[in-house]
Amino acid sequence: MIRETDETVTCVFGSAHEGQAFLDGFHRWPGGWVDSIRFHDEDDALGIRVDRDNAIVWELTDALAMVVNELLLLPTPNHRLAPRLAKGKGPS
Repeated sequence: MIRETDETVTCVFGSAHEGQAFLDGFHRWPGGWVDSIRFHDEDDALGIRVDRDNAIVWELTDALAMVVNELLLLPTPNHRLAPRLAKGKGPS
């Protein structure tokens, strides 16, 4: 359903370790910003936003519902209140 409404969203299924499956998804914003989520189970999820230089500007590890909620509350990257201060380097 998401793919039908937004072609900038991509989901990838995978396994970090034997028996430990995850679902990754990301949304690529204009200008190179990316919101990403990694979901292991309903109590273990990670959300991040990286800038065009792949620097992490926002990160949250919590239950899936909390991570999704907080990602949805983030201002768009071009909004004046969007996070911009780099916290670290994102995955390459």
